[in-house]
Amino acid sequence: MTTNCHASRARGPRTTITLIAVLLLMDGLRAGSAVVQAQTPIGSTEIVFVRKTSATTWGMFRRDVRTGAEARLLSSAYPCPTRDLSTIAYCAYRDPVVSPDGRRVAFVVEVTPKGDANTRVDNVWIAALDGANALQITGARRTAAPAWSPDGRRLAYEEYGVIYEVPLCNNSFPERRPGTVARGASPSYSKDGKWIAYSRDGAVYRITPGASSETILTGNLGRFVETEPRWIRTGWGGNEYVVFLSNNMTSGSTQLPSNVRAQAVGAASPSTYQVTKTDTRKSSPDIAADWYGTKFVWEEAGRIWYRDDKTPSAGVPLTRGTTPSFGVFAARVATCP
Repeated sequence: MTTNCHASRARGPRTTITLIAVLLLMDGLRAGSAVVQAQTPIGSTEIVFVRKTSATTWGMFRRDVRTGAEARLLSSAYPCPTRDLSTIAYCAYRDPVVSPDGRRVAFVVEVTPKGDANTRVDNVWIAALDGANALQITGARRTAAPAWSPDGRRLAYEEYGVIYEVPLCNNSFPERRPGTVARGASPSYSKDGKWIAYSRDGAVYRITPGASSETILTGNLGRFVETEPRWIRTGWGGNEYVVFLSNNMTSGSTQLPSNVRAQAVGAASPSTYQVTKTDTRKSSPDIAADWYGTKFVWEEAGRIWYRDDKTPSAGVPLTRGTTPSFGVFAARVATCP
């Protein structure tokens, strides 16, 4: 703060403001897109994703799907660049997901030591959009797919084929004790937080945390393998939907072609809607809905694709990147006791 005050007195307020504006503009031009404020809450017209920025570094970004405005998240010194690079082959981010208040992000930090890829360590972290107040949530070697509860008080994640749920209020790692939810992968909360959807053995299920019985939502075993469910977390009224990948096992291709599908949850006769139209390898689907309509996003061939009511039915490529996830429509702030 002292440095900024001295700079203002030396240059004058107008000069300082002009200099800041020029620097922001230059940063936006280097990113190849319009300028967006990096630390403002992330809304439902935006996605978060990761992108390889060099041979050894990865970055996390936000992007407005309507305007193309883009900004980098987390500070440049957090957390991968602070690692001892003399012993680490690379350190990367993946699976980012925005908190219900749009001000934090949960993600996986993947660290691989030099000379031994088998000892790779993946842990879930949460942090403010600029990397402040960072907290490591897990202490296992292989974790993935973090998911926020709608009130922001719980976090689900996958660890060695088991889904766990951990409380976030008034706890700190490693005292925090996760609870086992179910055997499966890719957890996603329902809009009211009462259910968690997940995939296992080629089908999508849902379960109430703490319960023992589960309900199958999708499953056409023998022809399709259905994975990576995302419960619609935004919007209002009508049916709730789960979007997932449907992998065609009868194509004979070694690339396991897949399409993104959506299915209503709780309908008497649920029908499945095919979002994408090409049998190519895809991953990381997500869905959001707000006053702009329903939106879908997914990864395909190292690029992030997007579709809404106004885009072509095949969708449009947005940018290079992986593991995209939408922001939130109606911000909710967690209330901890």
